[in-house]
Amino acid sequence: MSLLTDMAASIGMGESEVRLIVATAPRRYKTYQIPKRTGGSRTIAQPSREVKGLQYYLIHSKLRLFPIHIAALAYREGRNIGDNARLHVRSKALLKLDFSDFFPSLRTTDWRSLLVRARPDWIDPRENAIYEHLLFWGRGGGSPLCLSIGAPSSPILSNILMYDIDQFIHQSARDANLIYSRYADDITISGEKRDQILKFEEIIRNHIRNVKSPRLAFNDEKRGFYVRGQKQMVTGLIITPEERISIGRERKRHISVCIHKVVMNEYDESHLLYTRGLIAFAQSVEPSFVTSMARKYGRAVMRKIMSGRAR
Repeated sequence: MSLLTDMAASIGMGESEVRLIVATAPRRYKTYQIPKRTGGSRTIAQPSREVKGLQYYLIHSKLRLFPIHIAALAYREGRNIGDNARLHVRSKALLKLDFSDFFPSLRTTDWRSLLVRARPDWIDPRENAIYEHLLFWGRGGGSPLCLSIGAPSSPILSNILMYDIDQFIHQSARDANLIYSRYADDITISGEKRDQILKFEEIIRNHIRNVKSPRLAFNDEKRGFYVRGQKQMVTGLIITPEERISIGRERKRHISVCIHKVVMNEYDESHLLYTRGLIAFAQSVEPSFVTSMARKYGRAVMRKIMSGRAR
């Protein structure tokens, strides 16, 4: 059976209808802007419901068969930013690097290059146009160009396309007795010696400059270098002097305010849902803080928030 036939049977559509969706998929996106914390805006491009359905089919039947490197911790079941930060808690020095325009920098040419290198036997190269049209956004046009922020397939595909880069940096870091992890566009390198990490940074930068696929660049405005005694942050989490992970004072204060609104009955369903998400996040990173909130506001209040019962 062809890929088109398989997809049609899987989602309960006619093959001609699926063929039309595939042909027009790169332009079937709704775009909008959201503000960045550091200023400016980020373009979110969400595919139509029909395109999403076909993307989910490819995720589960094809993309999940590709290897993802152990150093890539984002978008993986059972992993979170806390796991990423914990890798670096005992290091004395820490380097943070950030890729510019990460998803839009991953393009159809990178996918083609991957297929040539890996030659996966579960993908028929004659059907590659289908994959490109379904997995890559056209930025307003009909030709597939790059990954979009908003497509369900972009996270796993970004990890797949980054495998060789992850492997090179991971192995090079191990050889230098350093620790490497990547959380989406956020790279962290840590170790015992400041000068060793700074020297290793040049190795990374040279490698990224020389790699032809994917073509990536660092956003040096987000570069950070920290030594023990300074405030060390990894993917938005704080490494404390006691070698623990914390969500930070500002987040704790914000969560406490949100819970207090529930106590005072100054909330609606959306606030309850938002607060529940904050508490779940805190529980996964710093459960002792959630315990302290239960002591402060009462377990009944916490149960009401987590159960979703508004009143």
